Amino acid sequence: MRQRSVTPARTMREQSEVSDSDVRYAYSLYEIIYRVMGLWPFTCQNIGSWGLTIFACTTQITMILFMTGETIISASQVDPQLMSFLSCNFLSLTKIIVVRANWSKMQLVIKDLISATNFLHDSKALAIVRARAKLGRTICIYQLGGTYFVCLPTIIATLPIFATIVNETVNDTSSGLRSFPLQTSRLFGGLSTSLYVIMFGYQIIQLFFTCTGNVGNDVCFFGIALNLTAQFECLALNCESISEPDTDVSRENIFSGTIKRQVELIELAKHLERTFNLIILCIVSANCSQICFYGILIIRSARAGDLVVCINTIICVIILTLQMFMYSYAGDSLSRAIENVGTTAYKCLWYEMSPANKQNVLFILVRTSKIFSLTAGKIYRMDLDSFKNIIKAIGSYFSVMQAMFNE
Repeated sequence: MRQRSVTPARTMREQSEVSDSDVRYAYSLYEIIYRVMGLWPFTCQNIGSWGLTIFACTTQITMILFMTGETIISASQVDPQLMSFLSCNFLSLTKIIVVRANWSKMQLVIKDLISATNFLHDSKALAIVRARAKLGRTICIYQLGGTYFVCLPTIIATLPIFATIVNETVNDTSSGLRSFPLQTSRLFGGLSTSLYVIMFGYQIIQLFFTCTGNVGNDVCFFGIALNLTAQFECLALNCESISEPDTDVSRENIFSGTIKRQVELIELAKHLERTFNLIILCIVSANCSQICFYGILIIRSARAGDLVVCINTIICVIILTLQMFMYSYAGDSLSRAIENVGTTAYKCLWYEMSPANKQNVLFILVRTSKIFSLTAGKIYRMDLDSFKNIIKAIGSYFSVMQAMFNE
């Protein structure tokens, strides 16, 4: 049986199709999330993109005003759910503004990563990129999908067909207060039916942008950071092949490409850190403050025997902790991948190379000797060790608060 010949053009076309498929798999979800908020770097100069960003920010600002007004009118104790909403609004607004302000840096990062994925043909390198892309995509689906799923009961429970009209006396006049997703019945309870429908729909949109702006930015950062980590791992894989060529000229060519790529990737990592360090600082500050508040609530509800409030509060603490863990894991992975490039270069047979190539190995080692750190506002390093310290501090706080309540 006669075999079909494979032409170079056909091989290149098949490789191109595989590369395009990998790019779509790795970045399509992040593109959708960023486009919804007008933050996709390649369209940030368009009027439509500006309009989406302004609308997203408007929903968050008005949501803060709505809930603040409801709190003032009701003059009741601070509701934990209200506190969570306000914190999410603040973080969502901060993330949208900061990412939008640094769109040019994000464009450089994403453009380089997409281009690098398109030119990957080594099977080992492709396996590394696909594994990292799969992890980022899985976290994105579960984290963002889970957030939408949690918000869904909040909306369904306040629909007119499910919610009960709460009768209250306002200024000695009995009136029925309608339900809203944001629990702003006192602020908007007297609206007409048509305005009620509009406000109900607008609050659903507000919740959507709160989830997307807060959690959506987190999963996008996590996925992009993992893809950047994969590029450093591919670079380390390239360093392993330095010892294979028999001639110093071939080694010189490999060193030249490796050193140039190392400089480019380190600069991309710095762009990512400069964009998100303020966001991470806000997340760590807000989450730790909320966890401390929830700690008091857990102790009080446990002593009062209110298991429902206690369990719900513990779930909130776990969610806030996972959010900080996600950034710590991404920072730790990036730091280790950058250090591993130098370790791999040192393990090559540098002692059998020419003096010029030995100097090239030294260049790689010097660049990796300066430890890269993902930081919270250039103040606190975000890695797994730092995350452990945060957990220890929170545990110590809980112990102190429990001792105070026992007294």
